[in-house]
Amino acid sequence: MSVDEDSVRVLVESMKKRIEELESYIAKSGDQAAWTKTCKSTMESCLSRLTEFLPTPEGQALDVPRLEKVARCCGLPFDCDLSGNTSTTCYISCDNFFLEIELSSESIVGEVKLGHGDIAPRPQEKLQALLRTGRYVAFCRHLRGLIAIYDLPGPKEDRATVYSALCAVEEDVLAYSKSVQTYATPVDTILRHPLGAVQPRECGKLMRTTFFISPISAADISSKEVNDIGNAGVSGSVAVAMTLGNHTLSKKPVHQVKESTHDVTFAPIASESSINVPCTFVLLLSESVAAPSSVAHQVLEATKMQDTGLTPSGLLHSVLHREVISEAQSIHGPTQDTHQRHDVIVPSGVLAFFVGVDKSQSTSTENAVRLQEIHFTHPEQLLTVIKLLRRQLAYNVLIKSCFAPSHACINSFSSVQIVDVEGDGMSSIRVTFEHPATKNLACVVVTIKLDGVVSARLALADGDPCTCTDDVATKIASQCLALPALVYSIRKRLSPANEST
Repeated sequence: MSVDEDSVRVLVESMKKRIEELESYIAKSGDQAAWTKTCKSTMESCLSRLTEFLPTPEGQALDVPRLEKVARCCGLPFDCDLSGNTSTTCYISCDNFFLEIELSSESIVGEVKLGHGDIAPRPQEKLQALLRTGRYVAFCRHLRGLIAIYDLPGPKEDRATVYSALCAVEEDVLAYSKSVQTYATPVDTILRHPLGAVQPRECGKLMRTTFFISPISAADISSKEVNDIGNAGVSGSVAVAMTLGNHTLSKKPVHQVKESTHDVTFAPIASESSINVPCTFVLLLSESVAAPSSVAHQVLEATKMQDTGLTPSGLLHSVLHREVISEAQSIHGPTQDTHQRHDVIVPSGVLAFFVGVDKSQSTSTENAVRLQEIHFTHPEQLLTVIKLLRRQLAYNVLIKSCFAPSHACINSFSSVQIVDVEGDGMSSIRVTFEHPATKNLACVVVTIKLDGVVSARLALADGDPCTCTDDVATKIASQCLALPALVYSIRKRLSPANEST
């Protein structure tokens, strides 16, 4: 369970205030009834439990009994070597990894080392910082993460071999990530880097790559570094997962660096460094991605995996509509669900969206599936997978922008413009609306390329004035990823008042 330290601080202060109020009541009223004593005792017990989740000032002595409790809760043995005259060493271990925690004579945390099997232990600054500040909950999450890495059947030697394969693929991903050009901002890295913004594994926290972010979330991290983006955007964590059949993985990195250009390429898995095991690497997505079944099969084709039974969820646009309605109801309560017409309020009035499918494209009428765990066996496969996911996510965000539920009274607006939207399910959306100057139909086609780049092309009736270029429409579509904003902006530029500008 994730614990928000700021929220805990608020609860602690509130609990302290309630205890003070109760003590004041008891002192003034002289009420010594059993219920007041029980109430006070219960609140003090809750306060004591809550304070355990708060970090302590750095430099404070380590709470060894509490550290032992954390280890035992994770199912790990705990031991302390008290033979040193001026220091103590604590050990947390299991069959596959072990931690050495050095303490001074005042129980101040010194070096913290992590070892895996026969691999020599290495210093872990992150774990050291967590223990020095008393952040036992975060420390516990890292322990559970380390345990999860080895959550595989078979003898200790086989699990150690699989761990070496995981380390190898992580090294490959990092090497490729560093070989690509540096982008100006974290948002550009997320959206343009072939692998997204890659964050290496840190103790029990899996390697993660963030490869898509919506414009709204992008505004929150525009001034941050890649390592500080937190949980923003859509990401995937690299782990190991069991499978029914055996697969070939490499125990050693397969990337190669060209001396002349320093470009990184991936070689096939060499037989001498390969292992045949009933597991694969897996990209664990931070949120499920709705996609047509054809896109799911493209992912399976890229990773050379078999279809293990993806469950259809209905037509893609219906699935996306249900997502929007569900999110709105969780925030605002019950929302009117029209299913056919979707009204979006803009400064000029109301845009009434009718979202359908492009029946000329077979992908638009396919059942959608949800992608959550993507298995792979070679790092090069991730390049194609991330391209497919990035394109699908951009398409989904554009379609979902039409479904924004409104809580205002639509009848109070005098201007309602009909907008017809047809999409192919993965890469193309055709939006048709009325030209504000001539009342003829106008159309803008939004295309999402495989690399995630969004473009827009405007088509007007012969003779209709055009005061909005394709470049302007493309800029609006790519920056907003919102069809209402695109239609409103184009109509504003096409209006008679703007013909001379």
